Amino acid sequence: MDAIWFASPLALLIGAFAIVMIAVRINQANGDLSRAGRSTRRLEDALIPVRLETRRARSSVDHLRRK
Repeated sequence: MDAIWFASPLALLIGAFAIVMIAVRINQANGDLSRAGRSTRRLEDALIPVRLETRRARSSVDHLRRK
């Protein structure tokens, strides 16, 4: 009978601890995801001048007369 009284609260405590650990991991993953999104946006913003320069070069090559 004593084992039943101790097992139920112990199982609840273990479950609560597991839920807290999962919540912490989800929070960390969410932070990592937002950081990755910010760095991707920074990279894309940094590549805009390269894209524009490539378009200019391509348009100038297209206007050259070919023999």
